[in-house]
Amino acid sequence: MIYKVFSIGAVTTVLAIAGQTTLIGNNQYYHLDSLSLSNGKVMDIITINGPSTPPFMVKRPVVANIFSNNESSESSESSVESSSESSSAVGFLETPAFSWSFGCSATSGAMIAGYYDRHGYPYVYAGPTNEGKMPLDNSSWPDWTDDGGDTRHQTPLSATHDGLDGRVGRGHVDDYWIKVDNSDDDPFVTNGWDEHPYGDCTADFMKTNQTTNYDNSDGATTFYFYNNGDALTAKDMEDYNVSSKDGAYGLKLFFESRGYTVTTLYNQKIDAVEEGGFSFEQYKAEIDAGYPVMIHLQGHTIVGVGYDENETVYLHDTWDYDTHSMTWGDSYAGMEQEAVSIVHLAPNIVQNDFNKDGIPDILFRDEESGKNLIFFLYQTGVRESYAYTTSISSDWSAEGLGDFNADGITDILFRNQSNGKNLIFFQKEDGSRESYAYTTSISNEWKVAGVADFNGDKIADILFRNQNDGKNLIFFQKEDGSRESYAYTTKVSTDWTVGATVDFNNDGIADILYRNQNEGKMFISFQKEDGSRDSYTYLQNLNSNWIVAGVGDFNGDKVADILFRNQNDGKNLIFFQKEDGSRESYAYTTSISNEWKVAGVADFNGDKIADILFRNQNDGKNLIFFQKEDGSRESYKYTTKLSTKWKVIK
Repeated sequence: MIYKVFSIGAVTTVLAIAGQTTLIGNNQYYHLDSLSLSNGKVMDIITINGPSTPPFMVKRPVVANIFSNNESSESSESSVESSSESSSAVGFLETPAFSWSFGCSATSGAMIAGYYDRHGYPYVYAGPTNEGKMPLDNSSWPDWTDDGGDTRHQTPLSATHDGLDGRVGRGHVDDYWIKVDNSDDDPFVTNGWDEHPYGDCTADFMKTNQTTNYDNSDGATTFYFYNNGDALTAKDMEDYNVSSKDGAYGLKLFFESRGYTVTTLYNQKIDAVEEGGFSFEQYKAEIDAGYPVMIHLQGHTIVGVGYDENETVYLHDTWDYDTHSMTWGDSYAGMEQEAVSIVHLAPNIVQNDFNKDGIPDILFRDEESGKNLIFFLYQTGVRESYAYTTSISSDWSAEGLGDFNADGITDILFRNQSNGKNLIFFQKEDGSRESYAYTTSISNEWKVAGVADFNGDKIADILFRNQNDGKNLIFFQKEDGSRESYAYTTKVSTDWTVGATVDFNNDGIADILYRNQNEGKMFISFQKEDGSRDSYTYLQNLNSNWIVAGVGDFNGDKVADILFRNQNDGKNLIFFQKEDGSRESYAYTTSISNEWKVAGVADFNGDKIADILFRNQNDGKNLIFFQKEDGSRESYKYTTKLSTKWKVIK
């Protein structure tokens, strides 16, 4: 076999013989145009159409001794000049490694999206494979042969396809793909059918492969950059009317379509190309903060997933499931590194999330033995795994759950009913206890009435209620578990009980729902960050057969709603609330017999709609109602059964 590596202008070019990947000139894998702006700046318009297989006999070092990324194995292509090196990784992110699936940029976008799906943003991927959790590679889905006779790897997160992953109806591949490098009109045009609505895959929003509307040939994606090393932000793209075609901006639109907020989005040349450009120090900071980085070569897009201190970048290159390496600012697979695209999502705060995957988990406690057990759940409701956390004697009762140190992992508050001591278990992602702290003791006429953030500092605080005199006291907590300060809030007579502590008016401060069970009255006390009451609103009365069973956003409007359960007939009723505390509407959801008790309300499938966990105290069964935004039940799932000696802590 004969091969040659050489350069034409700024573009590294690989020429290979006998049917191997060929890169000739400036137009096949990399095309550069420029746009002069009215303010004197110049914008580079770069179209990347990276090869679907690696260039022949180009060195792609495989990194050994990083924990395996493979849920299955795929050997590197035969065209790799194999080079295995031991890792001294300082930073590394467990990120899916997908083989090329209808465009290197869309595949790289899907790897980043898959990382987010596995790390706190579970609705990024909502398909049926792996119980709704994006796998670490795309071996779960079958290959497909296109009109060019080439075998294509598939992942629905990169490009949807009729029949793939349970999809019914045309998707991205059906509407836009013919064969690699094809620049004819897209199939939806030539076949005269309606273009599918964008959804579920990165290639849709990144405009990859979309020739008719965006002039991206099959495999290609376009990106915009300032040519002076400055970052081109999302706002810049909007101001200069280039956002509609930019691939990184499209990735932003993809995440927003999944219900998440993008806080940071920009494209930038690297410092080895333009003075003042994106540096290795910035790259390390991205990895350390938990953000994979989209890296653009002159002819291919890859994903940076780690580093070590000698300016080595660990990466996934879209050609296999291995982790490879390159030197920052150098070339990879014969193509010079040129730029990056950076995307950050806003934190996705989820109640009762013990492993930071964005899916609520279930804490059980056996009060006799003092054991504590966590069920880690998939978004389908199936139990993924479980862990016992530190036991504590039955003198202590589990009184509430909240993030007491602002690390995104739910912690546990215990109270000793004999001596009034309060103890916090700070938890780790694996379910074990990382540390503990005693917070200020308080005499036993005070009962824990709620755990929530009452001053907007992202740290859970504790509401105590005195059942003898109706006083209410808030402990404002510090990250180390100690009490920072306290405040008495408005006294309410002992006829009233606290039904819930949650932010009802979206001001970032937890409020208090009170219910008078005898009279059927309810009101919300809207709180201020100093602990005092700002105002209050009465809700519609509801007779004493109904109890407050839980609180959550049942219609996706970002306002907490209230679930009631009728203790006599098993009916379940939702009050859809407005921010002013009044009821907007109501809905009955599916009834269930009274041996079932509501054990929790949380968004168990990541669709931004609260669901309901029921537990049968007679036989230990656990059942989740997955809800729709109109209040009706969409489906249900039994999760793992557990003996009735275990109680759910909520």
